[in-house]
Amino acid sequence: MKLRQLKKFLDSLPEEKLNEELFYNSTTHFVSGVVLKVKRQPHDLYYNGDDDPAELYSKSALQKRFDDDEIKSMTIEVPKGTIVLEF
Repeated sequence: MKLRQLKKFLDSLPEEKLNEELFYNSTTHFVSGVVLKVKRQPHDLYYNGDDDPAELYSKSALQKRFDDDEIKSMTIEVPKGTIVLEF
């Protein structure tokens, strides 16, 4: 979903709906709950290939376990500056 689509949806809501909690529901991971925060990601988050789905790591966290060449081969899953929802 693009942010523009979300904005269009939110703009279509009556004012009183904007005071309700925002929930998430993942039909692929079978979890649901309340969105805690919307933020701009402060740094790249990397996938190290351990599992899928897996925890994503900052470069500084990866540097404790891997050398720079190994980190360069990892995928950046969430680029710095991306808008993310925290659950």
